[in-house]
Amino acid sequence: MRTAERKRREQERMRKAILDASLALFAKGGIRAVSMRNIAERIAYSPGTIYRYFEGKGSILQELRVGAFAIFYDRVIDQSHLEDPLEQLQATAKAYINFALERPEYYELMFNTPEVPATQDPDGSMPPMRSYLTFRSNVAACLAAGHFPKTDPDQAAVALWAALHGLSGLLLAGMLRMAPEEERLTLALNAMDFALRRN
Repeated sequence: MRTAERKRREQERMRKAILDASLALFAKGGIRAVSMRNIAERIAYSPGTIYRYFEGKGSILQELRVGAFAIFYDRVIDQSHLEDPLEQLQATAKAYINFALERPEYYELMFNTPEVPATQDPDGSMPPMRSYLTFRSNVAACLAAGHFPKTDPDQAAVALWAALHGLSGLLLAGMLRMAPEEERLTLALNAMDFALRRN
């Protein structure tokens, strides 16, 4: 193996180790648990070593957030295998709530951690903005097909996102106890559907 290739692989390995350690710390103790010292202890390197791969805590969390949105896009937002826009939106809603319940550390990092520096993305090509734009396009297609009362696509997209976010938060907090556990997802989706279909 060439020296340059070996060096590149070692850099990738170290970056992954740092990111994995940071995510584990975040999942256990939130953003306050993610410090250069704690990361260094977890990977058994000095804090100074981490600065060879990342500018600081902010850049680590930023990369984790973008990576989380990439997974979110693939698992939740991209429903292009379905033809009907309403079926796409319903699939997205179910996948959104499942994602929040299955990967709460990603969900918290993506939507509930404003301390993470915003990603500069003027053309909307990176996962966070691409997720919103694709979601908005799906909502706009549903509006055009007459599935919901006519309204501005951006307002409808934000309203639906807010509903999904609120329902996911209630599920994560264990607040939807009025129904058996196996029925909570159905209850949440029915409530969301009712809210969106009102004139």
